[in-house]
Amino acid sequence: MELSNRLLGIIKMVNKKSQIGIDVGSDHGYIPIYLVKNGICKRFIASDVKPLPLEKARKNIENEGLLNKIELRQGSGLKVVLKNEVNFAILCGMGGYLIRDLLEESFDVVSSLEYMILQPMQNIEVLREYIYKRGYEILDERIVWDEFYYQIYKIKAGDLKYTDEYKNKYSYFGEKLFQNKDIFVSYALDKRIDDLYKILDLLTGNSYLAKKRRIELYGLLKNLEEIKNEYNSE
Repeated sequence: MELSNRLLGIIKMVNKKSQIGIDVGSDHGYIPIYLVKNGICKRFIASDVKPLPLEKARKNIENEGLLNKIELRQGSGLKVVLKNEVNFAILCGMGGYLIRDLLEESFDVVSSLEYMILQPMQNIEVLREYIYKRGYEILDERIVWDEFYYQIYKIKAGDLKYTDEYKNKYSYFGEKLFQNKDIFVSYALDKRIDDLYKILDLLTGNSYLAKKRRIELYGLLKNLEEIKNEYNSE
């Protein structure tokens, strides 16, 4: 079982003495298999909303002789577990909108977890905005390179009050990425800035929506350029 850099990055976020976890949208089941097989977790729940990915995971888990330690459940997000049934949750490989909605629909379960590991595939700003709005505490953040730059968050439910200035500044890249001196931050920043300029070049027209979007993008670029200058000057 060969793991990608993205999956290894997620696994490194897991506490060494975690007991029971759930991998939402587990797909092949590689993360639960690794964590249980290496003694990081005692038991695990692998879930998916569709039956075919669960069957794929079941075969992999069976091949490793771990069906007695990794349970398969079909259903939406964290609705497949009860409050206090698991210590932590992994929600990775999904869009920012979907992760946000899955957390919100099961906030009673979320509030009982020691921590969650999130890895959005797109719409990073949407998920980060939700994290700030809900007052989640960001425990750690990392960037991994796996043919693309992926952001991974480790968070827990809280009641933090983020200022508008903070939310605007860290709307895409989080503060802890810079505090950690993450090796990929500078590269990911440059890539994001370059992508935004390309979007602006394609965003023609004088409609209200086009003008509004250009203003939003210029605002985001300003924030990213300021962060880049601060980071490079340290």
